[in-house]
Amino acid sequence: MDQHQESDAVKTGKEILSGKQVTPRELLDLVKNKLKKERAFGLARKLLHKFAENPTIRGDPALRLQIAQQRALCTYKDPDLLSDEKLDAALRILKEGDDLDRTTDRESLGLVGAIYKRKWESTGEERDLEQSLAYYERGYDTGTTEDYGWNGINAAFVLDLLADQDSATIDGKTNSNVPALRRKRGSEIRQKIGSSFRLLLDDPKSQWLKKEWWFWATLGEAYFGIDDFAEAGKFLSAAKALPDVSDWEREATARQLATLLILKRKTSPNTAEAAHVCLREFLGNDYALTSVIRGKMGLALSGGGFRASLYHIGLLAKLAELDLLCSIEYLAIIIMPH
Repeated sequence: MDQHQESDAVKTGKEILSGKQVTPRELLDLVKNKLKKERAFGLARKLLHKFAENPTIRGDPALRLQIAQQRALCTYKDPDLLSDEKLDAALRILKEGDDLDRTTDRESLGLVGAIYKRKWESTGEERDLEQSLAYYERGYDTGTTEDYGWNGINAAFVLDLLADQDSATIDGKTNSNVPALRRKRGSEIRQKIGSSFRLLLDDPKSQWLKKEWWFWATLGEAYFGIDDFAEAGKFLSAAKALPDVSDWEREATARQLATLLILKRKTSPNTAEAAHVCLREFLGNDYALTSVIRGKMGLALSGGGFRASLYHIGLLAKLAELDLLCSIEYLAIIIMPH
Protein backbone atom coordinates (compact mmCIF):
# COMPACT_ATOMS: atom_id res chain seq x y z
CA MET A 1 0.00 0.00 0.00
CA ASP A 2 1.26 3.47 -0.86
CA GLN A 3 2.58 5.20 2.27
CA HIS A 4 0.31 8.17 1.55
CA GLN A 5 -2.79 6.02 1.11
CA GLU A 6 -5.06 5.81 4.14
CA SER A 7 -5.79 2.39 5.59
CA ASP A 8 -9.35 1.14 5.94
CA ALA A 9 -9.05 1.58 9.72
CA VAL A 10 -8.09 5.24 9.40
CA LYS A 11 -10.90 5.85 6.91
CA THR A 12 -13.38 4.23 9.29
CA GLY A 13 -12.07 6.33 12.17
CA LYS A 14 -12.53 9.55 10.21
CA GLU A 15 -16.04 8.49 9.22
CA ILE A 16 -16.89 7.97 12.89
CA LEU A 17 -15.54 11.41 13.74
CA SER A 18 -17.79 12.79 11.00
CA GLY A 19 -20.88 11.15 12.46
CA LYS A 20 -20.94 7.48 11.52
CA GLN A 21 -22.64 5.50 14.29
CA VAL A 22 -20.84 2.62 16.00
CA THR A 23 -21.17 1.00 19.40
CA PRO A 24 -18.58 1.64 22.12
CA ARG A 25 -17.43 -1.98 21.80
CA GLU A 26 -16.90 -1.53 18.07
CA LEU A 27 -14.93 1.62 18.76
CA LEU A 28 -12.70 -0.16 21.29
CA ASP A 29 -12.05 -2.94 18.80
CA LEU A 30 -11.07 -0.41 16.13
CA VAL A 31 -8.71 1.40 18.51
CA LYS A 32 -7.10 -1.61 20.18
CA ASN A 33 -6.75 -3.95 17.23
CA LYS A 34 -6.24 -1.59 14.31
CA LEU A 35 -5.47 2.09 14.95
CA LYS A 36 -2.91 1.42 17.69
CA LYS A 37 -1.16 -1.13 15.51
CA GLU A 38 -0.89 1.51 12.78
CA ARG A 39 0.40 4.07 15.29
CA ALA A 40 -2.61 6.28 14.61
CA PHE A 41 -2.68 7.43 18.22
CA GLY A 42 -3.91 10.93 17.48
CA LEU A 43 -6.98 9.71 15.62
CA ALA A 44 -7.66 7.08 18.27
CA ARG A 45 -7.42 9.72 21.00
CA LYS A 46 -9.94 11.97 19.26
CA LEU A 47 -12.38 9.09 18.78
CA LEU A 48 -12.16 8.03 22.42
CA HIS A 49 -12.59 11.62 23.57
CA LYS A 50 -15.74 11.88 21.49
CA PHE A 51 -17.17 8.75 23.08
CA ALA A 52 -16.11 9.53 26.65
CA GLU A 53 -19.40 11.25 27.50
CA ASN A 54 -21.61 8.74 25.71
CA PRO A 55 -24.54 7.85 28.05
CA THR A 56 -23.99 4.16 27.39
CA ILE A 57 -20.45 4.46 28.64
CA ARG A 58 -21.27 6.67 31.63
CA GLY A 59 -23.72 4.06 32.87
CA ASP A 60 -21.31 1.14 32.56
CA PRO A 61 -18.37 1.44 35.02
CA ALA A 62 -16.33 -1.38 33.43
CA LEU A 63 -16.74 0.04 29.93
CA ARG A 64 -16.04 3.56 31.17
CA LEU A 65 -12.77 2.34 32.69
CA GLN A 66 -11.71 0.62 29.46
CA ILE A 67 -12.40 3.78 27.48
CA ALA A 68 -10.45 5.87 30.00
CA GLN A 69 -7.49 3.49 29.90
CA GLN A 70 -7.29 3.42 26.12
CA ARG A 71 -7.82 7.17 25.94
CA ALA A 72 -4.99 7.79 28.44
CA LEU A 73 -2.64 5.48 26.54
CA CYS A 74 -3.39 7.07 23.16
CA THR A 75 -3.00 10.53 24.71
CA TYR A 76 0.48 9.98 26.11
CA LYS A 77 1.60 8.22 22.93
CA ASP A 78 0.24 10.89 20.58
CA PRO A 79 3.35 12.43 18.93
CA ASP A 80 1.45 15.58 17.97
CA LEU A 81 0.96 16.67 21.60
CA LEU A 82 3.54 18.43 23.79
CA SER A 83 5.28 16.01 26.15
CA ASP A 84 4.50 17.57 29.54
CA GLU A 85 0.94 18.46 28.63
CA LYS A 86 0.02 15.04 27.24
CA LEU A 87 1.43 13.18 30.25
CA ASP A 88 -0.51 15.36 32.68
CA ALA A 89 -3.63 15.00 30.52
CA ALA A 90 -3.26 11.19 30.48
CA LEU A 91 -3.10 11.16 34.29
CA ARG A 92 -6.23 13.31 34.54
CA ILE A 93 -8.09 10.96 32.20
CA LEU A 94 -7.14 7.92 34.27
CA LYS A 95 -8.18 9.65 37.49
CA GLU A 96 -11.60 10.30 35.95
CA GLY A 97 -12.01 6.59 35.24
CA ASP A 98 -10.41 5.05 38.34
CA ASP A 99 -9.39 5.83 41.93
CA LEU A 100 -5.64 5.64 41.45
CA ASP A 101 -4.92 5.73 45.19
CA ARG A 102 -6.92 2.57 45.84
CA THR A 103 -7.27 0.74 42.55
CA THR A 104 -6.09 -2.84 42.10
CA ASP A 105 -6.74 -2.76 38.36
CA ARG A 106 -3.47 -3.90 36.78
CA GLU A 107 -4.08 -2.03 33.53
CA SER A 108 -4.56 1.27 35.35
CA LEU A 109 -1.52 0.68 37.57
CA GLY A 110 0.65 -0.20 34.59
CA LEU A 111 -0.47 2.87 32.67
CA VAL A 112 0.28 5.21 35.58
CA GLY A 113 3.66 3.56 35.99
CA ALA A 114 4.37 4.11 32.30
CA ILE A 115 3.29 7.77 32.47
CA TYR A 116 5.59 8.54 35.40
CA LYS A 117 8.43 6.68 33.69
CA ARG A 118 7.95 8.94 30.67
CA LYS A 119 7.85 11.96 32.97
CA TRP A 120 11.24 10.91 34.31
CA GLU A 121 12.57 10.56 30.76
CA SER A 122 11.48 14.14 30.16
CA THR A 123 12.47 15.75 33.49
CA GLY A 124 15.17 13.51 34.98
CA GLU A 125 13.45 13.93 38.36
CA GLU A 126 14.03 10.85 40.55
CA ARG A 127 10.69 11.34 42.30
CA ASP A 128 8.92 10.57 39.01
CA LEU A 129 10.87 7.31 38.79
CA GLU A 130 9.96 6.48 42.40
CA GLN A 131 6.29 7.13 41.57
CA SER A 132 6.58 4.89 38.54
CA LEU A 133 8.04 2.09 40.65
CA ALA A 134 5.32 2.42 43.30
CA TYR A 135 2.54 1.88 40.74
CA TYR A 136 4.33 -0.89 38.86
CA GLU A 137 5.02 -2.76 42.11
CA ARG A 138 1.39 -2.44 43.19
CA GLY A 139 0.41 -3.99 39.89
CA TYR A 140 3.00 -6.73 40.25
CA ASP A 141 1.92 -7.53 43.81
CA THR A 142 -1.63 -8.27 42.64
CA GLY A 143 -0.35 -11.23 40.58
CA THR A 144 2.68 -12.24 38.55
CA THR A 145 1.02 -13.53 35.39
CA GLU A 146 -2.46 -12.04 35.55
CA ASP A 147 -1.27 -9.06 33.49
CA TYR A 148 1.20 -11.28 31.62
CA GLY A 149 4.16 -9.68 33.33
CA TRP A 150 3.63 -6.07 32.26
CA ASN A 151 3.85 -4.49 35.72
CA GLY A 152 6.51 -6.87 37.00
CA ILE A 153 8.96 -6.58 34.12
CA ASN A 154 8.69 -2.79 34.22
CA ALA A 155 9.08 -2.71 38.01
CA ALA A 156 12.35 -4.64 37.58
CA PHE A 157 13.46 -2.22 34.87
CA VAL A 158 12.72 0.85 37.01
CA LEU A 159 14.54 -0.74 39.97
CA ASP A 160 17.65 -0.96 37.79
CA LEU A 161 17.27 2.67 36.72
CA LEU A 162 16.94 3.80 40.33
CA ALA A 163 19.90 1.67 41.38
CA ASP A 164 21.96 3.40 38.70
CA GLN A 165 20.94 6.81 40.01
CA ASP A 166 21.54 5.83 43.63
CA SER A 167 25.04 4.65 42.74
CA ALA A 168 26.09 8.19 41.86
CA THR A 169 24.45 10.21 44.60
CA ILE A 170 27.50 11.53 46.45
CA ASP A 171 30.66 12.37 44.49
CA GLY A 172 30.13 9.31 42.35
CA LYS A 173 30.42 7.00 45.38
CA THR A 174 27.74 4.74 46.76
CA ASN A 175 26.95 5.61 50.36
CA SER A 176 24.59 2.73 51.13
CA ASN A 177 23.55 -0.74 50.08
CA VAL A 178 20.35 0.56 48.47
CA PRO A 179 21.53 0.06 44.84
CA ALA A 180 22.43 -3.58 45.55
CA LEU A 181 19.07 -4.17 47.23
CA ARG A 182 17.22 -2.63 44.28
CA ARG A 183 19.10 -4.81 41.79
CA LYS A 184 18.44 -7.89 43.93
CA ARG A 185 14.73 -7.09 44.02
CA GLY A 186 14.70 -6.60 40.23
CA SER A 187 16.45 -9.93 39.73
CA GLU A 188 13.94 -11.71 41.99
CA ILE A 189 11.02 -10.29 40.01
CA ARG A 190 12.55 -11.37 36.71
CA GLN A 191 13.26 -14.87 37.98
CA LYS A 192 9.68 -15.21 39.18
CA ILE A 193 8.34 -14.01 35.82
CA GLY A 194 10.62 -16.44 34.01
CA SER A 195 9.54 -19.47 36.04
CA SER A 196 5.85 -18.52 35.95
CA PHE A 197 5.81 -17.90 32.22
CA ARG A 198 7.56 -21.17 31.45
CA LEU A 199 4.71 -22.98 33.21
CA LEU A 200 2.25 -21.17 30.94
CA LEU A 201 4.08 -22.55 27.90
CA ASP A 202 2.98 -26.05 28.91
CA ASP A 203 -0.57 -25.09 29.88
CA PRO A 204 -3.08 -26.12 27.16
CA LYS A 205 -5.33 -23.21 28.14
CA SER A 206 -2.54 -20.69 27.55
CA GLN A 207 -1.37 -21.74 24.08
CA TRP A 208 -2.86 -18.58 22.59
CA LEU A 209 -0.09 -16.64 24.35
CA LYS A 210 2.43 -18.06 21.90
CA LYS A 211 0.97 -15.73 19.27
CA GLU A 212 1.38 -12.64 21.47
CA TRP A 213 4.38 -10.34 21.08
CA TRP A 214 4.38 -9.15 24.69
CA PHE A 215 4.46 -12.70 26.07
CA TRP A 216 7.71 -13.59 24.30
CA ALA A 217 9.22 -10.11 24.68
CA THR A 218 8.56 -10.07 28.43
CA LEU A 219 10.00 -13.56 28.85
CA GLY A 220 13.04 -12.56 26.79
CA GLU A 221 13.59 -9.39 28.81
CA ALA A 222 13.29 -11.30 32.08
CA TYR A 223 16.16 -13.61 31.12
CA PHE A 224 18.13 -10.76 29.54
CA GLY A 225 17.92 -8.92 32.86
CA ILE A 226 19.37 -11.85 34.83
CA ASP A 227 22.18 -12.42 32.30
CA ASP A 228 20.86 -15.69 30.87
CA PHE A 229 21.40 -14.63 27.28
CA ALA A 230 20.94 -18.09 25.75
CA GLU A 231 17.37 -18.24 27.06
CA ALA A 232 16.80 -14.55 26.35
CA GLY A 233 17.88 -15.00 22.74
CA LYS A 234 15.58 -17.98 22.28
CA PHE A 235 12.50 -16.13 23.52
CA LEU A 236 13.34 -12.88 21.73
CA SER A 237 13.73 -14.86 18.51
CA ALA A 238 10.24 -16.29 19.04
CA ALA A 239 8.93 -12.73 19.42
CA LYS A 240 10.80 -11.57 16.33
CA ALA A 241 9.30 -14.37 14.25
CA LEU A 242 5.70 -13.31 14.93
CA PRO A 243 3.87 -11.68 12.00
CA ASP A 244 1.85 -8.44 12.05
CA VAL A 245 3.54 -6.89 15.10
CA SER A 246 3.26 -3.11 15.23
CA ASP A 247 6.52 -1.19 14.93
CA TRP A 248 5.92 0.75 18.15
CA GLU A 249 5.74 -2.51 20.12
CA ARG A 250 9.03 -3.66 18.65
CA GLU A 251 10.58 -0.26 19.29
CA ALA A 252 9.46 -0.14 22.94
CA THR A 253 10.99 -3.56 23.63
CA ALA A 254 14.21 -2.72 21.79
CA ARG A 255 14.71 0.56 23.63
CA GLN A 256 14.14 -1.02 27.05
CA LEU A 257 16.63 -3.79 26.28
CA ALA A 258 19.12 -1.22 24.97
CA THR A 259 18.86 0.71 28.23
CA LEU A 260 19.51 -2.49 30.18
CA LEU A 261 22.59 -3.07 27.99
CA ILE A 262 23.90 0.40 28.86
CA LEU A 263 23.36 -0.29 32.58
CA LYS A 264 25.13 -3.66 32.30
CA ARG A 265 28.17 -1.97 30.79
CA LYS A 266 28.43 0.01 34.03
CA THR A 267 27.67 -2.68 36.58
CA SER A 268 28.74 -5.98 35.02
CA PRO A 269 31.19 -5.41 32.15
CA ASN A 270 32.00 -9.12 32.05
CA THR A 271 28.50 -9.87 30.75
CA ALA A 272 28.06 -6.74 28.63
CA GLU A 273 29.54 -8.27 25.48
CA ALA A 274 27.18 -11.27 25.64
CA ALA A 275 24.29 -8.85 26.19
CA HIS A 276 25.43 -6.84 23.16
CA VAL A 277 25.51 -9.94 20.96
CA CYS A 278 22.07 -11.06 22.15
CA LEU A 279 20.50 -7.68 21.43
CA ARG A 280 22.26 -7.34 18.08
CA GLU A 281 20.88 -10.72 16.97
CA PHE A 282 17.39 -9.64 18.04
CA LEU A 283 17.60 -6.35 16.12
CA GLY A 284 19.32 -7.79 13.09
CA ASN A 285 22.45 -5.65 12.79
CA ASP A 286 24.75 -3.21 14.59
CA TYR A 287 23.23 -0.17 12.86
CA ALA A 288 19.84 -0.93 14.40
CA LEU A 289 21.48 -1.48 17.78
CA THR A 290 23.28 1.86 17.52
CA SER A 291 20.00 3.53 16.65
CA VAL A 292 18.08 2.26 19.69
CA ILE A 293 20.96 3.04 22.05
CA ARG A 294 21.27 6.59 20.78
CA GLY A 295 17.53 7.13 20.76
CA LYS A 296 15.82 9.83 18.74
CA MET A 297 17.97 12.52 17.17
CA GLY A 298 17.53 15.94 15.66
CA LEU A 299 19.05 17.07 12.37
CA ALA A 300 19.72 20.67 11.35
CA LEU A 301 20.59 21.46 7.74
CA SER A 302 22.00 24.89 6.99
CA GLY A 303 22.59 26.84 3.83
CA GLY A 304 20.75 27.45 0.60
CA GLY A 305 21.35 27.11 -3.07
CA PHE A 306 22.28 24.27 -5.40
CA ARG A 307 25.47 23.10 -3.65
CA ALA A 308 23.85 22.99 -0.21
CA SER A 309 20.89 21.05 -1.60
CA LEU A 310 23.19 18.40 -3.07
CA TYR A 311 25.00 18.12 0.26
CA HIS A 312 21.69 17.72 2.12
CA ILE A 313 20.48 15.02 -0.28
CA GLY A 314 23.76 13.13 0.07
CA LEU A 315 23.65 13.30 3.87
CA LEU A 316 20.06 12.07 4.02
CA ALA A 317 20.88 9.24 1.61
CA LYS A 318 23.81 8.14 3.78
CA LEU A 319 21.70 8.22 6.93
CA ALA A 320 19.09 6.09 5.16
CA GLU A 321 21.81 3.66 4.04
CA LEU A 322 22.98 3.30 7.67
CA ASP A 323 19.37 2.84 8.83
CA LEU A 324 19.67 5.95 10.99
CA LEU A 325 17.16 8.15 9.18
CA CYS A 326 14.29 6.62 11.17
CA SER A 327 15.96 7.93 14.35
CA ILE A 328 15.59 11.54 13.23
CA GLU A 329 12.66 12.98 15.17
CA TYR A 330 13.23 16.69 14.54
CA LEU A 331 14.37 18.28 11.27
CA ALA A 332 15.28 21.94 10.87
CA ILE A 333 16.41 23.63 7.66
CA ILE A 334 18.16 26.94 8.33
CA ILE A 335 18.47 29.41 5.44
CA MET A 336 20.97 32.15 6.15
CA PRO A 337 20.04 35.58 4.76
CA HIS A 338 22.39 37.11 2.17
